[in-house]
Amino acid sequence: MAEIARDDMLASVQMSIGVMVMALLDGSVRPSMQQKLLASYIAFLILINLITVGADFVWSHFPFFLVLSPAQSQATQVPMIYFANLMPLVLTLVTDALLLWRCYRVQKILGPNQGAKSNIFWVIPSCFWVAMLVTGIGAATFCRGKPPLMAKLVGTSFGMNVLINLYTAAFIITRLLLHGRMSAALNVPITIAALACVASRDATSDILCPIAVTCQSLSVVVIIHQSSHSVEWGTGLTLEEYIDREFVGEKGEFARDGKQITWVLAPRNDPTTLDFLCSCETFKRKIAIARPSEPGQDSEPALEYGLGYGIASVFTPPQNRGKGYGKHMMRLLHWALAPEEYLATQTFPDEWGARPPRVPNAGDASVAALWSDIGPTFYQGCGMGVSDERGDGWVVRDPVSNIWNVHSLDLSGFKEGEGVTWLDEQSVKAIWEKDAARIEAEVVQAAGTKGQTKTQFSFLPTEGVAEFQWFRLHYHFSRYVSSPPRYCGLQIGEGDTFATWTCDFRTDSNKVLILTRLRANEEEIEGLMTRILRYARDVGLDAVEAWNLEPNLEKALSRFAGYRLERDEHYPAIKWYRDESVEWMVNERFCWC
Repeated sequence: MAEIARDDMLASVQMSIGVMVMALLDGSVRPSMQQKLLASYIAFLILINLITVGADFVWSHFPFFLVLSPAQSQATQVPMIYFANLMPLVLTLVTDALLLWRCYRVQKILGPNQGAKSNIFWVIPSCFWVAMLVTGIGAATFCRGKPPLMAKLVGTSFGMNVLINLYTAAFIITRLLLHGRMSAALNVPITIAALACVASRDATSDILCPIAVTCQSLSVVVIIHQSSHSVEWGTGLTLEEYIDREFVGEKGEFARDGKQITWVLAPRNDPTTLDFLCSCETFKRKIAIARPSEPGQDSEPALEYGLGYGIASVFTPPQNRGKGYGKHMMRLLHWALAPEEYLATQTFPDEWGARPPRVPNAGDASVAALWSDIGPTFYQGCGMGVSDERGDGWVVRDPVSNIWNVHSLDLSGFKEGEGVTWLDEQSVKAIWEKDAARIEAEVVQAAGTKGQTKTQFSFLPTEGVAEFQWFRLHYHFSRYVSSPPRYCGLQIGEGDTFATWTCDFRTDSNKVLILTRLRANEEEIEGLMTRILRYARDVGLDAVEAWNLEPNLEKALSRFAGYRLERDEHYPAIKWYRDESVEWMVNERFCWC
């Protein structure tokens, strides 16, 4: 009875842990496929424990066997013994399966990239798992009357379990420590428990249930908890993948030479703590500016260059949410990015303490831009002072998209553009260089328009800005898309008619080709769009989306029966660090971050 009570207690603890993990996984409005699979996994684990508790209840002879005859009781004991032997094996198999998945994911993210040969690192523990399955089921099913053989098979089965734990622990710890990941400690409790079982010289001893099973269950909870929150760091990415993407991205042109900065809000008395309050990233980018001539002057506007900062990855750890830290960080960020001549016209609130220190590679912004996924008003309230009434934070500008469903379109009556050049990661760079020069000229032209009173500006696609889109997409390609699109754009003829794109492969929505940059006139746009729509259909995408089409192009594309909407995500918003009205030109996807 004491042994049964112990097993019931362990099962109850595991079920309680499972319920808590289910609650953790249930917090997302749009749960990812990984979260759904993990929720199904923990539900299955709970089911196994319920079956175990039921079997123990019957096996305990209380009160069920009280109404059975001796013959009936003897007959009932056979399946009860089978379940009693099988359920610990099933529980071990299920929890070990998550370790194999963890090993597989770490290999894909951090392991050596040697093609099919790299699979050996997760195939080895999978072979141990299959051996544990075969020997364990064989012992429980066929060897009940053969104690010596059953003991050997059971010992082999638990030996395979020890090998799985030792191998996965060594492999994952090595990979994670080589990349500076402190989550390497994840499998240490399991390994200690396995070694304790080996040292006891009795793999079925009392050490196994109270130590190994409990440690293994807790490790499962840690894995699931980490995975359930990884969506906070990057759509469709685990935490390890997000960190790996950032390490790789630091080498890109869009981040090199101090262009990328990570900002952290931390207590003043412990500024280097890893228990930070919130964080974000900024990317420094070149912009073209032209100001209209003063009234009475006949001179043409002059082209100026300035610096704009794209803000991304605004993140507050779950335990710090609802306390205003994110908003306060964004208000302080103005005082770190804006130039001193603008800050001299503002008053830093006394209740905020000392101003943030000036840091290298910042403090020279003409504009800061972000693309809000939490509505259009939050960041507008993140101004340079305490009050929200001024609304002098980031102001949303034209969150408009045009979308075409490629499956419902009949393109037979449309003529494709001729002289097509498909653009890859290298050939598209020459297109962006030419486009940047055209944008600069158009900014000056717009500022010189009769009656113009607003300063005109635009981000430029060069120096890694437009390349950033393809980098983010390519990272997802190598992990989640079996046949990724080969091209990132196309050009019609030898002129300036072209389009570049990225793709959205989120598992919970349509697969969308998003135009990052579109340049064409009314005569050429139909042939260009026909090519784009057919390409999207050919590579298995569902829709094509364009941001902020010029009115003349939107009218010319009306034949394709798309629809126009105001987006409920990626709201483009800017803060201009000068006391003047400004217009954001070429507000398209290429400069998103």
